[in-house]
Amino acid sequence: MQLERSCHSAPSRSALNSAPPYPYQRCYCSQCGSALWVFSPEWPELPHPFASVIDTPLPVQPEHTHLMLGSKAPWVDVTLRKGDLQLDEYPEESIAEWHERHGVLR
Repeated sequence: MQLERSCHSAPSRSALNSAPPYPYQRCYCSQCGSALWVFSPEWPELPHPFASVIDTPLPVQPEHTHLMLGSKAPWVDVTLRKGDLQLDEYPEESIAEWHERHGVLR
């Protein structure tokens, strides 16, 4: 999916093609320090922009997956919708497989 992005402190805008990520490197705006995206050189095709910099209207997802609930802090309230998955650990399904299963890639 092509995502238009910008930092709210800078006039610069850019775009990137993004598939589901597995992030390792965080990138920040040099003017305000806002987190822009995460990246791993092992998977250069998988940049992952932070939601705060995405200007493109994104499709509404059919379900959410709430994971690592087995180790969440007791004060964290999980907001569930009908059909959401709740997992104590990481799922077997990858982020890419989830998007493929729901037909929401590109």
